[in-house]
Amino acid sequence: MDQETLEEILSEGEAVGISFSGEDLSFRDFTGVVFRDCTFSSCRLEGMAIRGGGIMSSRIIDSDLARIECQDACLADVSLVSCRLPGASFARSSIKRMEIISSSGLYASFSSSHASGLCIRECMLEDSSFEDMKCTSCSIEHTSLRRSQFRGTWLRDIRLCGSDIEGIALSPDLHELRGAVLDTAQALSVARLLGIELV
Repeated sequence: MDQETLEEILSEGEAVGISFSGEDLSFRDFTGVVFRDCTFSSCRLEGMAIRGGGIMSSRIIDSDLARIECQDACLADVSLVSCRLPGASFARSSIKRMEIISSSGLYASFSSSHASGLCIRECMLEDSSFEDMKCTSCSIEHTSLRRSQFRGTWLRDIRLCGSDIEGIALSPDLHELRGAVLDTAQALSVARLLGIELV
């Protein structure tokens, strides 16, 4: 990205209809900026800051979002496909109709976000935080969630089918799982958490 385009985005507080291909935007500060109708393909977005801004009606494909700071942001109609997400933070954000597919990252955070229509599929998000989320019409399927934090997040009607939930952190009474949609293997894991021995 040339300096003139960068300065224009920062001064206007938005980027509309731009296709970023192979761009290195690592550690750029886009605090408060809204990206709308944009495509990011094979980009380096490591450590990029979009705090208080947003990403709308956009696709991010085969890109590195390690340690991206997307807190207190608005994410709507966004697709993340085949992306790296280690340490990525979407905490305290408003998430609507967002899909994350075939992506991976340890220690990603969605804590305290309000999510509606969030779909996570075929990902590896181990040791991540989903604490204190408000979820509506969400699904996390065929995804490794081992040792992830779900305390304070009500998973009622949330599909977790095919996901590895071994070692996830819940409240002592496991109330977060009440009403969750689980497959047989997951039900057995929950039974072990409850100290139930199946014979």
